[in-house]
Amino acid sequence: MRRAVKLRVASSSAMHKVFLIVTCLLSVAKETHHIPVCCIPTRRVITCSMKQFVDTSEHLWTVKTTKPGNISCQYDQRRLISDNFIIYNTTFFHGRQRYSIRLRGDFDPREPKRMLVSTLGRATQYDLRVKNSSIGFRPHSRCNRHFRRAAGHGRCIYSSECQRLIILGN
Repeated sequence: MRRAVKLRVASSSAMHKVFLIVTCLLSVAKETHHIPVCCIPTRRVITCSMKQFVDTSEHLWTVKTTKPGNISCQYDQRRLISDNFIIYNTTFFHGRQRYSIRLRGDFDPREPKRMLVSTLGRATQYDLRVKNSSIGFRPHSRCNRHFRRAAGHGRCIYSSECQRLIILGN
């Protein structure tokens, strides 16, 4: 099943919030001002909440990002999930060095398409994410188009080398 996620970090005065939003179909996005949640398989669209998307034992790979720096092979891995929040690790490589940060994401009860993640960074950041089981496929063209419209330019940080690095790094 082909699934992709977009990560958006929005600035706030005290802490900055990360909005994980499942990448969507543009036709639906044009009809509303909200970004709908779609899990995009190879043949048909399945709509799901953010909680449904992140509630997996699979790695969630960041395929594209606007995050500055020289990182690669970033993925998220669920540690604990409840009705209201998720605890997960985001892991990435800088060269051959592996780094992992534990984060808490709070599901927005008013907007099931969002998850708020506290960060200390100031910049807005967008990520396009894909489940490990779908990483062999390219993200759907509508997902890439939506990413470009929302984020402008991003850079690819995933390559086939990433699968080997996480095996060596674990």
